[in-house]
Amino acid sequence: MEAHERSNEVFLKLAERGIITIYDYIDEEMVAHVRDRLAVAEAHNVPEIDVRIQTNGGIMTASLDIHDMIRTAQVGHRKGTVVGYGRSSGVIILQACDRREATRHARLMIHEIRNDDVSLTTLRKLAYLRTLRERLKMIETLEHEQEALDNILMRHAKCDRAKIRRLCAHNTDMSAEEALVFGLIDAIRD
Repeated sequence: MEAHERSNEVFLKLAERGIITIYDYIDEEMVAHVRDRLAVAEAHNVPEIDVRIQTNGGIMTASLDIHDMIRTAQVGHRKGTVVGYGRSSGVIILQACDRREATRHARLMIHEIRNDDVSLTTLRKLAYLRTLRERLKMIETLEHEQEALDNILMRHAKCDRAKIRRLCAHNTDMSAEEALVFGLIDAIRD
């Protein structure tokens, strides 16, 4: 049996117990991974899913898809834990959980929406130089995604949209303790 097949078998056995792992780069492949594991968990009528996150981020649309899948999963309770690091997309996915935790030494980061490493702020500033319809469409799409990000963070954060935007604009990296104060997590797991 190949390593990939063994790994997949382990993830399926974990999903049967309600454990969903989210790791590496968040993209359409990870969306499929989570969708399949949630289906297994639901088929086994698990009362709770335990989402374990370790990622530096990824594609925002994929992150929002995973967030929505977790929020709508047919289970009684959703617990999420950042283990080590949950940056960018990892934070968004974590917010879908009813109970949000991070390990003692975990790092969590929020930042402004990006497209090919160009921030939304930069695109806004350059918009007057770019008359191409696709640039304006890109800005419109990123604005929509930024608003979705803001709304997700505002559900739990202990601040308003303006502060969230300022922190995101500065690529704010937080310790577990800082994330707890900010409202990204409910508890620190020792």
